[in-house]
This record gives sequence, structure tokens and C-alpha cells, in this order.
Amino acid sequence: NGLAASLNVSRTPVREALERLYQEGFVTRLPRRGFYVAEITKEEAIDLYGAREALETYALEQTLARGPVTPDTIAELSTYLDRYNKLLKDAILKERILVDVRFHLRLADLSGNRHLVRLLAQTFERLTLKRRLEASHPERRNQSASEHRDLLEAIARHKQKRALQVLRNHIQHARDAVVSYLHE
Repeated sequence: NGLAASLNVSRTPVREALERLYQEGFVTRLPRRGFYVAEITKEEAIDLYGAREALETYALEQTLARGPVTPDTIAELSTYLDRYNKLLKDAILKERILVDVRFHLRLADLSGNRHLVRLLAQTFERLTLKRRLEASHPERRNQSASEHRDLLEAIARHKQKRALQVLRNHIQHARDAVVSYLHE
């Protein structure tokens, strides 16, 4: 009732939206108590990061198989990293996560496979919407920024094996940080 009133809509669309969120696993439903945001479980985090790794590495393989990435594209990707680093210094979490997602989605978009990008976006959506907490420590955030730079440098130099290894390590480190945080 309160949510419908605050949105100035009837209860029916709110109930339908909550039911859809429940079906997709974003909220849990407790009889006679209502709906609550569903936290990500350790198992779900491992599965989602596994899917992310498979999708992103495949996209990068496809991108690099077509030849070197243009300097203009490298410069565009670099702007995401500059913004990420600024937000890191300013300790702005929500926007930094969004910039990180946009960087990875843009990188995947270079593959030209729009279906893959859509699946990756859905994976990120599940990871970011269900993770209401900061699942990393300051040193992990700095490590992530460094990994982003290493990845972009390997792509710019068209070092395929190096780029793929950096990307795999980056995703695995992110997974490990989230799993570690959930375990605590």
C-alpha cells in the first residue's frame, strides 16, 4: 500500500511488478509480511561470475580475431577508466559500478555480437541489483583499476593471450572478492 501511494499508482501494477521481480529472483516473498530485496548467495555469485567470464572472454576473442582495436576506440575505452579512477578517489560507489559496467559492456560490444552483449548486460544487472553492498575492500578497488589499465594496454598492443589472461584474472578476482565478502 505504501509503495503504491508513494508512486501515486494503484496497488495492481505494484503487485504485478513485485511478482515479476519475485519470479526473476530479485525479491523474496514472505507470506503476510511482504516482499524483500533478495541478497545474492555465494553459489549464485560464483555462477554469475562464471557466466560473465565465459561471455566476456568470448567477446574479447571475437574482437581481437578481427584485428587490432583502433586508437580511437582505445581512447574511448580509456575515458571510462579515467572516470572510474576519479570516482575511486571520490569514493562514489554507485556511479563507479555503473562506469565499470559500461566499460565492460562497451568492450564486449566491439565483438559485434549484440546477443552476447544483451546476455552480458543481464548478467551485470543481476550482479549489481542483487548486490546492495560494497563487496570489496579499498585494495581490491585499486587492484581493479590497475587490472583495467593492464587489460586496455594489452588490447591496444594487440597482445591477445595477455589481454584474455588479464580479463580472466580480473573477473576471477572480482568473484573472489564478492564471495569472500559474502562469507564474512
